[in-house]
Amino acid sequence: MVEELVKESQALGFSGILKAVTVPSVREFYKKIGFIEDNGTGWMTLTSDAAERFLNRQERRRNNRE
Repeated sequence: MVEELVKESQALGFSGILKAVTVPSVREFYKKIGFIEDNGTGWMTLTSDAAERFLNRQERRRNNRE
């Protein structure tokens, strides 16, 4: 789902940038994707560079399965 959101963000001209409001129990999941915390408020941001790295990792994973 995150992959599709990043692609949609890129298609809409937002460079893959995403923001999410998170609860403590899922923050590690988002950090593994590349999101960074915004001052401990629960908001997390995926920057354009992190979004590109995430998409590249996803592509490599798909290629390794084939």
